[in-house]
Order: sequence, then structure tokens, then C-alpha cells
Amino acid sequence: MGIWITEELLRSKAEHNEGVLYTLEEISLHQLEIDRITMLNSCCRELKILYLQNNNIRRIENLNRCKEIRYINFAINKLRQIEGLNRLEHLQKLDFTVNRIDARGLLTFERLGRYNHKLEELYCTGCPCTDIEGYRNFVIHTVPSVTKLDGEDVTPAERVAAGQEYEAIKKRVEAAAAHEEELPEVKHPHSDSSSEEEPEPE
Repeated sequence: MGIWITEELLRSKAEHNEGVLYTLEEISLHQLEIDRITMLNSCCRELKILYLQNNNIRRIENLNRCKEIRYINFAINKLRQIEGLNRLEHLQKLDFTVNRIDARGLLTFERLGRYNHKLEELYCTGCPCTDIEGYRNFVIHTVPSVTKLDGEDVTPAERVAAGQEYEAIKKRVEAAAAHEEELPEVKHPHSDSSSEEEPEPE
């Protein structure tokens, strides 16, 4: 078993809030070699800002009750797809810089457009999916609420072009996905981890 988030760890990182977790609005859990997201659902439901960069996280899970979250930093982890965020309706900013999101993972961005209607900023720099021709327009059309992608403002002209080119780009992405090695994390691209969560450590 890898390193999970524990209540003891959370309290040690909540010193600015006198160790109180249930009112905690911001926490930094970066560079801790964390493998799994746990305990936040039960301990930190008022979280608005969550820093998880520089860990070993492979799956987004156990966040569905943290409904107040505005910003999550997942930079430099091992994520391959988007999942587990569909109930975070206030989410405004996501950072996936330097993860493992490829063509198969890019197709799961449709979940952000379907559920996260307040998402304005999205960062995927350093992910394999950004090398796919048409990547930017695919995301702009798939996640229409985004106004800034990889640090650059989305222009009205880009939105028009994204809509016009979407079907062709999607076929390109699907073709690229079909040639990628099948991975355990993406065998069921239409599932969402928030509906079937694994038990958390006691």
C-alpha cells in the first residue's frame, strides 16, 4: 500500500487553522509522495483551495463531498484521465501540468464540459495530449466555460474555429487513442470514480 492522506497529516498541515479541519479552506499537500486521495471527503468539506502537486497520484477520487473547492493543483502527478470531479460545481481552476494525460485521457475532458460549468482556467502543459494536432481547439469546444487555457486567453475567433473543426479533431483524437496502449486507468472511459469510491483508511 502506498502513501495515503491521513487525519494526522491533515492536522499537521492545518497549523494556520489551529489544526481544525472542518473549517479548513486551504491546504497544501505537495511533495509528500502521496499515492491516493483520502480523508478529504470526511474531514475537509469546506476546502476551497487544494495543492496536491509533486506527488504520485494516479486517480482523482474521494473529492465529491468537497463541494466548495475552487482550485486544485494536480501538477506533476501520474494522472491519465479526468474523473471524480463531476460534483464540484464551484470549480474554477485546474492545473494538470506535467501529468500523463494522452489522447485517451483527452477524450475524458468532456466530463469537465458536462459538469464543471464554472471552470475558467485549465493547464495541461507538459501532458502528452498537448502534442496532438488540434488539442487546443478540442479543449476549447469541449469545455466551453474555459477562458484561459495553458496560460493563454481563449479568443472569440478560437471559439468559432473550435466549433467548426471539432468533429474533424475528435476523429483525430479518437484515432490516436485507438493506437495507444490500453491502460488499466482508462479501460472504462465512461465511468466516474465519484460514484464508486474505495474505502478510506481508518
